[in-house]
Amino acid sequence: MNFTPSCVESTSIALVFWLVKTEACGGKRQVQSIHDKGEFAMPTREFVPYLSVTDANEAVEFYSRVFEAEPSLLLKMSDGKVMHCEFCFDGARFFLSEELPEHGGTPSPASLGATTVAIHLYVDDCDAMVAQMKKHGAEVVMEPTDVFWGERFARVRDPFGHEWGVTMRLHDMTQAEIMAAAEKLFESAAD
Repeated sequence: MNFTPSCVESTSIALVFWLVKTEACGGKRQVQSIHDKGEFAMPTREFVPYLSVTDANEAVEFYSRVFEAEPSLLLKMSDGKVMHCEFCFDGARFFLSEELPEHGGTPSPASLGATTVAIHLYVDDCDAMVAQMKKHGAEVVMEPTDVFWGERFARVRDPFGHEWGVTMRLHDMTQAEIMAAAEKLFESAAD
């Protein structure tokens, strides 16, 4: 994005707060905070969803309530819009920001009228997480269901248009067992 210096109080603020301590993600993050040494390093080969939303301040509140976690990083522009936010909880991590079309930002699902990706989230209790998301304004697209690949799975659309696959492992299955269960399911559906 092409932010001008007036967008943030200090251009160094992003470097100072970007790297959070490993403990922020339950000890599972690969990068240790080293800003006090004047160094900057990013993790390698880490996939982090970056959500674009139309009201990031509201989104920060929603995700804080749903995941019972505070942002580990929250950077706002001078007009109060969220330039960058990072959540870390239970070893999971995602970023979010305003869509900021005036700065070349990514359009949000609300602006597009659709989403092309679902965020898959493994939890200890699928039903409880779905209830928590619904309580705070998300729409349940598919109720929690035991599925053929050995998991309990649900689909939820958050108030910002992002779709979440919420799942918990019921039992381990081999690829062959999953394929056999899928074939059996599809055969019975064809009858």
